[in-house]
Amino acid sequence: MVDKGANTEMANKGFNEEMASFMMTMMNRMLQEQSAMNRMESELTLAVQTVIERISKFNGEDVTRFLEVYEYEMANRGATGEQMVSRINQVCTLDVRARVTELSERFREDWAGFRQALLDEYMLDDRTRMSKKSFLEWTEKGGKGLSVSELLREFEKRYNELSVRDRELLQSEKVDLFVRATDKSFRKDMTILLEDRTSTTGLVSDWAEVLEACRVLRKRALRMEDGYDNRIKTTAREHPKQE
Repeated sequence: MVDKGANTEMANKGFNEEMASFMMTMMNRMLQEQSAMNRMESELTLAVQTVIERISKFNGEDVTRFLEVYEYEMANRGATGEQMVSRINQVCTLDVRARVTELSERFREDWAGFRQALLDEYMLDDRTRMSKKSFLEWTEKGGKGLSVSELLREFEKRYNELSVRDRELLQSEKVDLFVRATDKSFRKDMTILLEDRTSTTGLVSDWAEVLEACRVLRKRALRMEDGYDNRIKTTAREHPKQE
């Protein structure tokens, strides 16, 4: 005669073992998924940090370059389109973060759509801003024929149109580039005023000294003009027109 109690106990034991195995499998799967999520979180955090280290935070300038670096670093860490959109406000300055967040909430999972919207929003600045290449070309030929005052005004205007990144790259060469842009009629005088034999470029690095040198040369030019006018007046008095 079959012992029903023994059969039931064996059945329960088998069921319990299956449940324990199932629970263990689920637990392992959850731990693996959590571990994968933690790894991805670390990867995305590293991607954000790398973007900031490479090009600083996005402030509305040079959007093409920003997107190029951001997309590369995020994709290189395995980010999805949704993750790219959701993380982008972490690499934006406060003055543009609100607008960028507004766009990211509109597109959410659509990285391509968000990318285009950001380009449309900030591309105008890219088109009108001076590039490093065009600025260097201008210093070689664009400043010739300008007076000291005109050159200073045009140089600072063009320099400030550069992206933050390009200004940082050219900062150490700024004085040298200004001297290169000067007209040959006063380049020698400008070089003498800005000379610093202890520096690698042979010129001072403090932009305030450039402003002072420009002031000196402006005053000198005015004195020369006044002297020329006085000579003309003297000549006119000594040799009046004959009627």
